[in-house]
Amino acid sequence: MVYPLNNHLFFVIALLAIALMIALILVIIGFPESFKLLFRSKGGSDQMDTTISLSKEQREMEKRAHERIPLPNTTINVTDGYIFCTALLDNISAYGVCLKNLPDTLYRNSENLTLFSQTGDELPVLHVRPQWERKEHSGKRIGARILNSSEKWLSFLNRCQPAQ
Repeated sequence: MVYPLNNHLFFVIALLAIALMIALILVIIGFPESFKLLFRSKGGSDQMDTTISLSKEQREMEKRAHERIPLPNTTINVTDGYIFCTALLDNISAYGVCLKNLPDTLYRNSENLTLFSQTGDELPVLHVRPQWERKEHSGKRIGARILNSSEKWLSFLNRCQPAQ
Protein backbone atom coordinates (compact mmCIF):
# COMPACT_ATOMS: atom_id res chain seq x y z
CA MET A 1 0.00 0.00 0.00
CA VAL A 2 1.41 3.41 -0.98
CA TYR A 3 0.68 6.45 1.17
CA PRO A 4 0.36 9.85 -0.46
CA LEU A 5 3.24 12.22 0.33
CA ASN A 6 0.93 14.87 1.71
CA ASN A 7 -0.22 12.63 4.56
CA HIS A 8 1.42 14.42 7.52
CA LEU A 9 0.58 11.72 10.04
CA PHE A 10 2.52 9.17 7.97
CA PHE A 11 5.61 11.41 7.94
CA VAL A 12 5.45 12.05 11.68
CA ILE A 13 5.19 8.32 12.40
CA ALA A 14 7.99 7.56 9.92
CA LEU A 15 10.29 10.16 11.50
CA LEU A 16 9.58 8.82 14.99
CA ALA A 17 10.30 5.28 13.79
CA ILE A 18 13.62 6.37 12.26
CA ALA A 19 14.60 8.24 15.44
CA LEU A 20 13.73 5.19 17.52
CA MET A 21 15.80 2.91 15.27
CA ILE A 22 18.80 5.26 15.49
CA ALA A 23 18.51 5.40 19.29
CA LEU A 24 18.27 1.60 19.45
CA ILE A 25 21.36 1.20 17.25
CA LEU A 26 23.32 3.64 19.43
CA VAL A 27 22.33 1.75 22.56
CA ILE A 28 23.31 -1.59 21.02
CA ILE A 29 26.70 -0.47 19.67
CA GLY A 30 27.33 2.00 22.49
CA PHE A 31 27.17 5.76 22.54
CA PRO A 32 30.33 7.55 21.45
CA GLU A 33 32.33 8.78 24.45
CA SER A 34 31.50 12.41 23.70
CA PHE A 35 27.75 11.71 24.04
CA LYS A 36 28.21 9.67 27.20
CA LEU A 37 30.22 12.39 28.89
CA LEU A 38 27.44 14.88 28.23
CA PHE A 39 24.81 12.72 29.90
CA ARG A 40 26.74 10.92 32.65
CA SER A 41 25.95 12.10 36.17
CA LYS A 42 27.79 11.32 39.39
CA GLY A 43 26.16 9.34 42.16
CA GLY A 44 22.67 9.65 40.73
CA SER A 45 22.55 13.40 41.34
CA ASP A 46 21.65 16.02 38.76
CA GLN A 47 25.22 17.30 38.83
CA MET A 48 27.02 16.81 35.51
CA ASP A 49 30.32 14.97 35.24
CA THR A 50 33.37 17.21 35.70
CA THR A 51 35.31 15.78 32.78
CA ILE A 52 38.08 18.16 31.75
CA SER A 53 38.65 18.86 28.08
CA LEU A 54 42.12 18.40 26.67
CA SER A 55 42.85 22.11 26.28
CA LYS A 56 41.81 22.76 29.87
CA GLU A 57 43.92 19.76 30.94
CA GLN A 58 46.96 21.32 29.33
CA ARG A 59 46.26 24.63 31.09
CA GLU A 60 45.80 22.86 34.42
CA MET A 61 49.13 21.03 34.04
CA GLU A 62 50.83 24.42 34.20
CA LYS A 63 49.22 25.11 37.60
CA ARG A 64 49.62 21.71 39.27
CA ALA A 65 50.78 21.84 42.86
CA HIS A 66 52.33 18.37 42.86
CA GLU A 67 55.17 17.37 40.58
CA ARG A 68 54.52 14.57 38.09
CA ILE A 69 57.01 11.72 38.22
CA PRO A 70 57.35 9.77 34.95
CA LEU A 71 57.29 5.98 35.29
CA PRO A 72 58.32 4.52 31.91
CA ASN A 73 57.40 0.87 31.29
CA THR A 74 55.56 0.39 34.60
CA THR A 75 52.59 -1.93 34.23
CA ILE A 76 49.63 -1.97 36.58
CA ASN A 77 46.43 -4.01 36.87
CA VAL A 78 43.21 -2.01 36.51
CA THR A 79 39.59 -2.97 37.17
CA ASP A 80 36.29 -1.13 37.21
CA GLY A 81 34.51 -4.07 38.85
CA TYR A 82 33.36 -5.37 35.46
CA ILE A 83 36.49 -5.45 33.31
CA PHE A 84 40.08 -6.33 34.25
CA CYS A 85 43.05 -5.17 32.17
CA THR A 86 46.72 -4.25 32.35
CA ALA A 87 47.79 -0.68 31.62
CA LEU A 88 50.93 1.43 31.73
CA LEU A 89 51.48 4.05 34.42
CA ASP A 90 52.61 7.12 32.51
CA ASN A 91 53.22 9.36 35.51
CA ILE A 92 52.26 9.73 39.17
CA SER A 93 51.92 12.45 41.79
CA ALA A 94 50.84 12.66 45.42
CA TYR A 95 47.16 12.77 44.49
CA GLY A 96 46.95 11.59 40.88
CA VAL A 97 47.98 9.08 38.24
CA CYS A 98 48.04 9.05 34.46
CA LEU A 99 47.31 5.67 32.85
CA LYS A 100 47.68 4.75 29.20
CA ASN A 101 46.90 1.84 26.87
CA LEU A 102 43.48 1.25 28.47
CA PRO A 103 40.63 -0.42 26.55
CA ASP A 104 37.82 1.86 25.44
CA THR A 105 35.22 -0.19 27.31
CA LEU A 106 36.80 0.39 30.74
CA TYR A 107 34.66 2.24 33.34
CA ARG A 108 31.56 2.67 31.21
CA ASN A 109 29.38 1.46 34.09
CA SER A 110 31.51 2.61 37.01
CA GLU A 111 32.88 5.97 38.07
CA ASN A 112 35.85 4.62 40.08
CA LEU A 113 38.73 2.29 39.21
CA THR A 114 40.94 0.08 41.39
CA LEU A 115 44.67 -0.15 40.59
CA PHE A 116 47.06 -2.75 41.95
CA SER A 117 50.55 -3.89 41.01
CA GLN A 118 51.53 -7.06 39.19
CA THR A 119 53.66 -8.27 42.10
CA GLY A 120 51.57 -6.81 44.91
CA ASP A 121 54.52 -5.75 47.05
CA GLU A 122 55.62 -2.18 46.21
CA LEU A 123 52.60 -0.30 44.98
CA PRO A 124 49.62 -0.07 47.36
CA VAL A 125 46.10 -0.74 46.10
CA LEU A 126 44.71 2.57 44.83
CA HIS A 127 41.12 3.67 44.29
CA VAL A 128 40.95 6.43 41.69
CA ARG A 129 38.31 8.54 39.94
CA PRO A 130 39.00 9.44 36.29
CA GLN A 131 39.03 13.22 35.68
CA TRP A 132 39.78 13.29 31.95
CA GLU A 133 40.40 10.92 29.10
CA ARG A 134 41.89 11.01 25.63
CA LYS A 135 41.72 8.36 22.93
CA GLU A 136 45.03 7.45 21.32
CA HIS A 137 46.03 4.84 18.75
CA SER A 138 47.28 2.49 21.50
CA GLY A 139 44.14 2.86 23.63
CA LYS A 140 42.59 5.27 26.05
CA ARG A 141 44.72 7.56 28.27
CA ILE A 142 43.19 8.87 31.49
CA GLY A 143 44.17 11.17 34.29
CA ALA A 144 42.69 10.14 37.63
CA ARG A 145 42.49 11.54 41.15
CA ILE A 146 43.59 9.17 43.94
CA LEU A 147 40.79 8.69 46.45
CA ASN A 148 42.81 6.82 49.10
CA SER A 149 46.24 8.46 49.16
CA SER A 150 48.09 6.91 52.12
CA GLU A 151 51.46 6.88 53.82
CA LYS A 152 52.36 3.74 51.85
CA TRP A 153 51.53 5.59 48.61
CA LEU A 154 53.60 8.65 49.61
CA SER A 155 56.49 6.33 50.55
CA PHE A 156 56.26 4.66 47.11
CA LEU A 157 56.16 8.12 45.52
CA ASN A 158 59.32 9.18 47.37
CA ARG A 159 61.15 6.05 46.20
CA CYS A 160 60.24 6.92 42.60
CA GLN A 161 61.60 10.48 42.83
CA PRO A 162 64.60 11.01 40.55
CA ALA A 163 67.88 11.63 42.38
CA GLN A 164 68.62 15.34 42.72
